[in-house]
Amino acid sequence: PVADLIGEAALALAVSPEDLAYWEAASLGDAGALQSDVLLALPQGRCLQARRSIRPLPTAPSAAGAAPTHALVMLVDQTAERRMEDEREGLLAELQATLEATADGILVTDAAGGILAFNRRFGELWGMPPDLLQQRDDAAVKAWMARMATEPEAYAQRLHALDQAVLISANDRLVLHSGQVLERVTRPLLRAGRAQGRVWSFRDLSERVAAQERIDILTLHDSLTG
Repeated sequence: PVADLIGEAALALAVSPEDLAYWEAASLGDAGALQSDVLLALPQGRCLQARRSIRPLPTAPSAAGAAPTHALVMLVDQTAERRMEDEREGLLAELQATLEATADGILVTDAAGGILAFNRRFGELWGMPPDLLQQRDDAAVKAWMARMATEPEAYAQRLHALDQAVLISANDRLVLHSGQVLERVTRPLLRAGRAQGRVWSFRDLSERVAAQERIDILTLHDSLTG
């Protein structure tokens, strides 16, 4: 009950190592401001995640220079926000696990071309150093991909065309300087019916292309005379 709060010690309502240190310092005349997240123990074994702030109130003009004698303590319930944050982190973890489970290299970009997500297979297919992706330098990643393409001008022109047609889906074949042949499939990333970016998937076709070339050679050439 509100009436029971009058005269109650602050530590009886919000106690943590920070609170203990704060009120001990305040009793010695050293009362500054404090704001942080705190986990409160409630009756019946319940807990409350809250944001707690303590701010000394200014003294009366007649007592200028005197130490504050009162403080404003605020507690804001953060349980709902924390629950939503935990759910969001869980969804992101599931999404990353899904990306890592696929055999294709996956890259997700926003409407401006910025990198939103990727999996390790994407870096492996393009031969990227691990630290390049960890730095999250979008320009450096794109520059690496452009350098790896054997036809950089055609590669750049195709990307420009896709940027202009945000709703188009496309399937292309890329040849890299490493000798790899990649199939690139891109589709718009839709949210509420509007394009918010693109999802790119890359699949290594090198072995399949090499096998098809061997089949073509055997079909057109006699194995004895060549």
